[in-house]
Amino acid sequence: MDLYDILGVAPNADAKKLKLAYLRAAKKYHPDIYHGVNQNHFTMVNEAYNTLKFTFKRQEYDRKQKITRMRDSKEFKAEAQKMKMKGMEFTHEMYMKMKKTAQKERVVREE
Repeated sequence: MDLYDILGVAPNADAKKLKLAYLRAAKKYHPDIYHGVNQNHFTMVNEAYNTLKFTFKRQEYDRKQKITRMRDSKEFKAEAQKMKMKGMEFTHEMYMKMKKTAQKERVVREE
């Protein structure tokens, strides 16, 4: 599950909004108060906040999420399938390079 969804904040939330969301969620799902189905939710809230509150951990998490979303895209899967048929591996670095080249070509055509 997405860490931002666990805390109920947008990916562009600042540190203050992140902390407020954490405090709200921690209070709501604290084991002494919350007796719902998912008793693990308090642990997930803590893990989410401990990852997102540190800039370097947040940047790494965001980078991994971007790669995951990229690999789940139809375009990436189609290119990966083409490369697989040729006996080659298609990486996210290759995909990013392909997208940058296509974007440059689009800009040149528009001029």
